Amino acid sequence: MLNRQSGIRLDSLTGLRFLAMIPVFLFHSSLEGIFSDTQADWDFLNGLGTSGHVAVSVAQNFVHDDRPMPLFGVSIDQYWLVYFFPLARMVECLLGMSPARIVLTDRWITWMRPYVAAPLVVVGYWVGQQLPYLYRMSAATVIPIALLTASLAVADMAGRRTVPNHRIVVRLGELSFAFYLLHNLVLKYGHLVLGAVEKDGDLVGPNCGMPAGIALIVAAFLLSLLLAWVMNVLVERPAIRRWSRPRPVPGPAPTPVGGTA
Repeated sequence: MLNRQSGIRLDSLTGLRFLAMIPVFLFHSSLEGIFSDTQADWDFLNGLGTSGHVAVSVAQNFVHDDRPMPLFGVSIDQYWLVYFFPLARMVECLLGMSPARIVLTDRWITWMRPYVAAPLVVVGYWVGQQLPYLYRMSAATVIPIALLTASLAVADMAGRRTVPNHRIVVRLGELSFAFYLLHNLVLKYGHLVLGAVEKDGDLVGPNCGMPAGIALIVAAFLLSLLLAWVMNVLVERPAIRRWSRPRPVPGPAPTPVGGTA
């Protein structure tokens, strides 16, 4: 049975595999012949955007199950195929790396600024809410988010001030992965402490009013953020100091002393 903890483990392991692909995809010389011009980079990005809908379409139309998930109205198999199946998630990973290649090779379109890309994300999110649940998970917003991320990277490289490069937002970004790993644990065991019961992988009850519900959401957020900070300080930062070392910059070749006979 798919549950929150196994889902996080599967997603994290898949993410680690894709992280290992990044140096090859971005920097390996064998790819220069494939992405030799701007049009090839953008054609590849467009192709990824189209293929990102394939898994959703297959899950929506060909994968059927009599065990719908209570909150989403789709089956566990459909949910797994779209959200955890490695090939489906690889499309999203490549959709992140493809704009990165475009930015690194100075081929980004100049008019795609954050103030242009951000409204596209809002529109994509709104469109997603009008579509079946499986499309809402990422298919409707993945391209706008990729454009926004790359446009923000270009703004950073140009030294322009944006909201995401504010030091507080940067610090929250540093805590975000630990927050992702921990927040479901806080939600699950917090609900169990408050009297919920686990049924078919989902938590059921207890019900509470809106003020109490908002208070619980805020408390869960703050507790998750605190635990993420502890994990970042005690685990992530020491690991970075231990294993993430910058490559030494080669200095100029020494000038030979004296002349040749």
